[in-house]
Amino acid sequence: MENYEPVTKEQINILLKCYYLKKYTRVAKTENIPPDKVKRIKENALRSIRLAYSKSYMQGLRFDGKTVLQHMAERCGMTENDLSKIFNEYIAMGLASQDNLYWERIRKVGNTPTAAELLDFIYSKFEVDIEGGI
Repeated sequence: MENYEPVTKEQINILLKCYYLKKYTRVAKTENIPPDKVKRIKENALRSIRLAYSKSYMQGLRFDGKTVLQHMAERCGMTENDLSKIFNEYIAMGLASQDNLYWERIRKVGNTPTAAELLDFIYSKFEVDIEGGI
């Protein structure tokens, strides 16, 4: 099976901003990139999540961040623990960045969101985009 790249910090940051700022032009202005690039980044991020979710979907299961994380790790040729560490680094960097306003809004049980909570949050905001392409 071909290995895929995991969702990047840039992609997650763009997804969060797309949800809260609503328009590609607003996100583009904050990122200093063209709106069409924002759209491409968003679409690629959602495609990666959709591909990881498709295994659960084919089994008739609803979206679950932990399971999708496992499937994403499998598709990327790494362990769930290794992918969680990467996502945890993204979360820590996001919370410490100037964009922390967007990262702090991720629903979480503890003080810091987990990788699975991040995926659950993204799904809750982009459910139609994720499920619409499966």
